[in-house]
Amino acid sequence: MWEIIMKMLLCLLIAFILGFIVGWLLRSLFCKGENEKFESDLRKRDDELRGLRSSAASAGGVATAAAVAVPKVDTTFDDEYGRLRARLDELEGLATDDEEDTDQELQDWTAETEALRGKIATLKGNAKSDEAHIRVGGLDATALSLLDILRKAREDKAAGIAKIRRVGYAAGVRDDLKDILGVGPVLEKILNANDVYLFNDIANWNDADIDDMAETLGSFQGPRIRREDWVGQCEKLHSTKYGSHA
Repeated sequence: MWEIIMKMLLCLLIAFILGFIVGWLLRSLFCKGENEKFESDLRKRDDELRGLRSSAASAGGVATAAAVAVPKVDTTFDDEYGRLRARLDELEGLATDDEEDTDQELQDWTAETEALRGKIATLKGNAKSDEAHIRVGGLDATALSLLDILRKAREDKAAGIAKIRRVGYAAGVRDDLKDILGVGPVLEKILNANDVYLFNDIANWNDADIDDMAETLGSFQGPRIRREDWVGQCEKLHSTKYGSHA
C-alpha cells in the first residue's frame, strides 16, 4: 500500500518538475519578442525624456540670454538736462536776488550762460523725440532770458542803478505821484493809465514827451507842467528816494 502511495507521489513530483521545465521553455520561446518590445519601449521613453530635458535647458538658456540682452534705459539725456536746468536756475537766482553784484560776477555769469547754451545745442542734437526737442527748446529760452537779465544788469551797473532799485522796478514798484506839486488823485490815475508810475519816468521827459502828455491831460496842462517844473521836481524826488537820478 505504502509503496503504491510513494510511487504516486514520485510520479506527481516528476510531472510537476517536467511541467515547470516545459513551461519555462515555452515562455522563453514565445515571450522573447514581447520582452524585446517592452525594452524597446523603455528605451524610447528614456530618449523622449532626455529630449524634453534638453529642450527645456535650451529654452532656459535662450530666456536667460534674452534677459541679459535687454538694453538698459539710457538716462544720459535726462541727467544732462537736469544738470543744465539746475545751473540755469542757480544763475537766475544769483542775478535776481537782493545782493549787489560786481562787474566781474556779471561778466562771469554771462560767459557761463553762453557756454551753457553751447551745451544745450549739443543736447538738442541728442534729442530723439518731439518731447525732448520741446524740453531743450524751453531750456534754451531760459538761457536767452537769463542773458537778457544779465545784459540789463550790466547796463544798470554802468548807469549807476543799484540792483535793489532795478529789482524793485521789475517787481512793479510805484512812486506816489501825488508828491509832485500840482498832481492830485485824478491826474495820478491818468498818468498811471498812460504807463507813468515812477518819478524817474517824468524826470526823463523831453519837450516832445511833455507836449504829448499835455494832449492827453488837456491842452491847458502843457504850460502847467513846465511852469510847475514836474521834470525838476521828479529829479529831486527820485534822488531823495533812491539816492540818484538814473
